[in-house]
Amino acid sequence: MTTILVDCCDVRVLIPDAKGTEQEYVASFPPCEDEFAVVLDRQDTGARHAVVKLGPASWRCSCGDSTYRHGRGRRSDCKHLVAARDLFQLFRAMSEQRKREV
Repeated sequence: MTTILVDCCDVRVLIPDAKGTEQEYVASFPPCEDEFAVVLDRQDTGARHAVVKLGPASWRCSCGDSTYRHGRGRRSDCKHLVAARDLFQLFRAMSEQRKREV
């Protein structure tokens, strides 16, 4: 499960690692031509992963797990991609709520 912390303009995401320990990432949102993009910077190691939503059901992550774990027809999304989907759903819900209030 992804935990999302929003404080003004600061978005932090807690993503469990393989052992279940939550690792803290800072999310930034670069301008892009795609529907949605997020860069996740891991706070303890400095690792950076970019996730892009390319279409209705098409996502891509720059991490090695996303690139190499799809062997033999298996489809298993990396933890960064799952977190980015959660962020996208949250922002879409917030946007729809704002539209209803206006």
